[in-house]
Amino acid sequence: MARKYNLEAILAAESHLAIQGEICGPGIQGNKLGLKEKELFVFDVQDVSAGRYFDLCDLVDFCVLNKLTTVPAAALGNAFDLTPDEMLQMAEGKYINTSNEREGLVFRPQVEVIDPSLPTDNKRLSMKVISNGFLLKEKD
Repeated sequence: MARKYNLEAILAAESHLAIQGEICGPGIQGNKLGLKEKELFVFDVQDVSAGRYFDLCDLVDFCVLNKLTTVPAAALGNAFDLTPDEMLQMAEGKYINTSNEREGLVFRPQVEVIDPSLPTDNKRLSMKVISNGFLLKEKD
């Protein structure tokens, strides 16, 4: 994957950055996206020297510039105004172009928010909501 996406050259030119993503495709967790080959989907870029993560616009710009694919966005807006039930309802559904239940959705602000009251090490506002449909299918 590093060769396919030229990650060594990208990181050599931007040695202060860390790229975080997920590899999906044949042979990986049942290939729920129905991909023909393995692909990398980037969901975070961190400026390690500055100790901050890229905002959504910077993440998208970085990925376009470096020919990387971002994790698809299900929706844009202020998801943190939703109730837990509304978030669960949004998390239900199928992956695009498949009949496979999606695992869920990650909710994050478009501009990074650091909240000292969060019980995580990095204090970033981010949460994953797991689809009940996915959990029920996995249980079978």
